[in-house]
This record gives sequence, structure tokens and C-alpha cells, in this order.
Amino acid sequence: MNLTVWLLSLPAATAASPLTLDTVLASVDRHAPKLAALDAKVTEAEAKALAARGAFDPTLKSKVRDYSGPYDRFQADTALSMQSGFGPSVTAGYRIGAGAFPTYAGAYETLDLGEVRVEVATPLLADLGMTAERAKRLVSDHHATAARSLRDDGRQQLYGKAATTYWKWVAAGEKLALSMELLALAEARQTGLEQQVAEGALPPLEAIDNQRVVWSRRADVATAEQVVTESAVALSLFLRDDRMEPLVPDVSALPTGTPGPSSRPTNDTDLIPRALAARPDLVAFDALLDAATVDLQRARSTLLPDVDGMVGWSQDRSTIPDDKGTKPEVVVGMDLKVPLALRKGRGELARSRAAIDRLAAERRWLVDQITAEVRALIQARALALTRWEHASAAVSHAREVAHLETRALELGASDIFKVTKREETLAKERKAEIDARAEVARIDALLQTATASWSAPGV
Repeated sequence: MNLTVWLLSLPAATAASPLTLDTVLASVDRHAPKLAALDAKVTEAEAKALAARGAFDPTLKSKVRDYSGPYDRFQADTALSMQSGFGPSVTAGYRIGAGAFPTYAGAYETLDLGEVRVEVATPLLADLGMTAERAKRLVSDHHATAARSLRDDGRQQLYGKAATTYWKWVAAGEKLALSMELLALAEARQTGLEQQVAEGALPPLEAIDNQRVVWSRRADVATAEQVVTESAVALSLFLRDDRMEPLVPDVSALPTGTPGPSSRPTNDTDLIPRALAARPDLVAFDALLDAATVDLQRARSTLLPDVDGMVGWSQDRSTIPDDKGTKPEVVVGMDLKVPLALRKGRGELARSRAAIDRLAAERRWLVDQITAEVRALIQARALALTRWEHASAAVSHAREVAHLETRALELGASDIFKVTKREETLAKERKAEIDARAEVARIDALLQTATASWSAPGV
């Protein structure tokens, strides 16, 4: 089914009061599928960050073995370990081994009260200060920040699109009202003209020409209704019910008496720094750069030799006094692992540096793009405002001329053709004023998006 036909089949959003922009933005905030998708991405990124923190959760391990056969024996071992993000790890445990042990399993035998132990292990070069687990956690945190910023940016973009679509719908409604007003004038005039023609006061040409105007203006109304319908369908993508189904706003919901645009001054000295400070997509780039910097630090550590040191303490416990086996035992050790070619480390280092360079270049391009966009919108707004002021003045003069021409017709000093042309000229100027006002509103919406100035509805 054609998308437009499907949308037109949806229920119309009728309301006792005119539909406001705040209502549309509130609908975007609550029911836009795009925002729901971005919210899901944030949840996904935050879940990954939570999972990465799990590497530092205390871990309890326990195992029990009971052997029957030539060597009846029992073994149990429980240990609690904790890994820090900076490298050192601590393990505390207790084990007991009782019964008859073969020679090859003698290490599992303990005194009757078992053995307690504590062990501290730490990397001495590679991984010291930036373990793989800590790097993963930091990267996932930065990615979650980026996801939240991209969600905020998506909301700003949707607000801007909703606003520009709303003002287009409002302008279409105003043009429809104007077309209907012109039609009503011609239809009201037709009755009087036909009466005057019947009385012989006017030639039939006058009534025939006005009837032509009536049919022409009816066609204009139909065209204006089509434009309103199309703009309402476009607006329904942002106006939704609680089930996220689009609502096509009814003509009765169109606002009346739309105020003129604000003539507030705008300049890049104020707006450009504000945009660069507030844009969520820039914040997202900064978070991604932070994540890439963590990757770089981790890559540098992998070039170092993998040297691990450990210190352990253990002591068997017994009910037998002065058992020599109850004396504590201390162990100190070191493990060494050196990859000779270092290809993995060198590759990771090159990749992370390239990622930082790429993100920095993309961020610089975005900064330049934002600066150019805001500057162009500031200039466009000034021109659009001037255009609206000129169009408003033209409407005032055209209205005065149309009034004088109508008065001349009443006095018999004019004809239907001249009056019609004056009315059409006035209509043309009023449509130009509507377009100019809508253009200022559109640019204002784009400026708010470019400077990330949209606030949540009602705030």
C-alpha cells in the first residue's frame, strides 16, 4: 500500500483547542520510534558498561572432592579473589585435605584443621596501571556517554524536523483560509451581480466574469486543501498516540492568528560559541576520543614485557600442639613472558593512533560544519526577516488599493475585472507574507537545532 494512502487512513487528531508546537514536541518526546530506538541503544551501551565492571566483582570459587578406592581421601578448597583495575589482585582461601594421599597428590594434604592462605599478585611492567579489564571498562563507559549524547542529538534533530513540518502545516492552513475567504467574496458578490443584470443595471458580462472567478477560486481552494492534507500527513510522523500510531491533524486543529516573527538580533559572536559548547554530537565525539585514548594507553602497555610478581602466605592449622607443620610459609615469585616480534602490540598501537587521528579529523570537520551552518542561518534569518517586513508592507498597500477599487465598483466607477485583479493581487501579497513568516519560523527552528537550544516540552 502507498505510504501516503496508508497515513491518510489513520484517525485524524481532532481537538477542542488548536494544535500547538509544544503538543507536537511533547508527542515526539514520548512516542517517536526514532527516540525509542536511541533509548534502546543507550540501554545497550550502559548494559555493556555494567558487564565490563563485572570483571572487578569479587569471585568466590569452591571445589569439593571425595575419593573412594585405594586411597580414601577428602579434599575441599574455597577461595575469594578480587581483581583491581590497576593490576594487583588479592586472593584469600582455605583448603583441607584429609585421608590417605598417593605420592603424586601429596600437595593436597593438610593438617587436620586445614590451611589458610593469602596471595597478592601484580604485573610489574605490562598491564600495570591499565589492565585489559580496566581498559574495557573505561572504553565501555565512554561509549555509554557517547550513546547518551547521540540520543540527545537525535532528540534535537527530531524537534527541529517536527517544528519545520509544523510551521509548514500552519502556513498551508493559512493559505487555505485565504483561498476560502476569496471564494466567499466572489460567491457573495455573484448574487448581487445576477440581480443587477436581471434589472438591466449591468451587462451580463459582469456576472459571467465573476462566475468564472468563482470556479477559479473553488479550484484554488481544492489545491490548498490538498497541500494542507499533504502537510498534515507529514506532520503525523511526529504526532502520535500512546501506541506510537501516527495521527493526521484535522483542519479544525489549525491555529489562528499566528503572530509575526520576533525581530530579535542574532549574531555569530554569541550563537557559534553557544552551539560549539552545547552540541551533543560534539560531546559524543569527545567521548569516542576518550575511548580511543584508553585504547592507545592499553596498546602501549602491551609493548612491555609481561612480568608478574607475587607474594603468598599460608599456614596449616592443627589440633596437635607444636606441630612443625603449623609454621607459616611465605612464597615470593615472578613470572616472565616476552613476545619477541611484538607484532600484536605494534599493530594495536598503530590502529589506536589511526583511530584517534580519524576521530580528531572528523570532529574538526564537524566543528567547521557547525560554524558554517550557524553563520549561514544567521544571515538567512536576517534576509527572511527583511523579506517578511517588506511583504507585510506590501499587504498593507494592496489591502488599501483593493478596498478603494471595491468602493469604486459600488459607485459605478469600476468593474468586476478590476476588482478581481485587486483582490488577487492582495491575495498574492498575503501569500508572500505567509511564506516569509513561515520561512523565518523554519530558520528559527533550524537555528535552535544547530545550537542545541531545544528544551523538553513544558520546560
